[in-house]
Amino acid sequence: MGKVTFYGLLLLALAALVFFGMVGCSDNPGNAGTVVGGDSTGVVIPGDTTGTPPDTAVINPPDTSIINPPDTSVINPPDTSIINPPDTAVINPPDTTVINPPDTSVINPPDTAVINPPDTSVINPPDTSVINPPDTTTTPPDTSVIPPPMTPRDSLLNYIDRNWQLYGYASKPTKYAALTFDDGPGSQTGSLLSALESKKVKATFFLIGQNIRGNQSQAKAIHDAGHELANHSDGYSGLGGSTAANTISASLTAATTAIKGITGKDVKLFRAPSVEYGSNLTAVCTQQGLAIIGVSIWSQDYQSGITSSAIANNVLNNAADGGIINCHEPNTAPNTVAAIPAMIDGLRQKGFWICTVSDLAAIKGRTLQAGVRYDTIQ
Repeated sequence: MGKVTFYGLLLLALAALVFFGMVGCSDNPGNAGTVVGGDSTGVVIPGDTTGTPPDTAVINPPDTSIINPPDTSVINPPDTSIINPPDTAVINPPDTTVINPPDTSVINPPDTAVINPPDTSVINPPDTSVINPPDTTTTPPDTSVIPPPMTPRDSLLNYIDRNWQLYGYASKPTKYAALTFDDGPGSQTGSLLSALESKKVKATFFLIGQNIRGNQSQAKAIHDAGHELANHSDGYSGLGGSTAANTISASLTAATTAIKGITGKDVKLFRAPSVEYGSNLTAVCTQQGLAIIGVSIWSQDYQSGITSSAIANNVLNNAADGGIINCHEPNTAPNTVAAIPAMIDGLRQKGFWICTVSDLAAIKGRTLQAGVRYDTIQ
């Protein structure tokens, strides 16, 4: 409600008060004076004046206190406080703080930092360092592998050239002889192997089949020590003369089977018991692929009562280049082991290289033929 309304009401109230006051004066007997005489021209005598205060006290205060305060306090404050503040505080701040900062900080830095550095550092260095060095270092191995392997003969002679001084020779050996042992293996084979090992000598062992089956460990020890294993029949009985071919064949087959069970290889060499031969034996050896190995240097170690020195001297006195030395294992020649040191030392002093039968054939450039007898290899 405006000020005009307020003042209008106030004027209406005052008019009312005047109006009701005038009426009261004319109608209220208590307030009127006493008229002397019978008409209106008579003298008015003041009457009772005590009735006036009540009229004035009752009318004025109630009208003023009830109308004005309620209208002014209720209408104005509520309208102003509710409409303006909420609209301004909610709309502006949120829109400004959310839109601008995120867009600027996320787009620019990532694009620039990721694209440039990786492309430059990865492409160039790897290509240059990997391609060139490997191609250059591959050439030497190809050149060193080209030369063909040496023949067995060249390999043996090359070994002798490089190692003869280690074997106690005064000068490089120029003669060669094969050392052989018959009749083994036996219970004392180990002592013979030790004597040969001490002198660094490899020999050919002509073994008997039944002895192999009874002394498997000794036969294996001969092979493991690097010696050559050969066939000496399956027993001590002679196979020469007119012995039946099937008897000879069974004996040689049994011995070959026993030897192959130790070495895993085919047997190439054969020596007959008591060095007795015949046409049937030669035919069987040819059929079974066995070269026949004889003797050119006899130690005579199998003779009863012969001394070790006599055994050694028999060998040294008859030694010749390409010769084949015949000895026996301790089971049939008990003094042979003791003769080994003097025998080997003496042969080396004479310039002999001591080896197996197959090595002697290789050094001499010979291929041993089945069914052919070789007392020497020249």
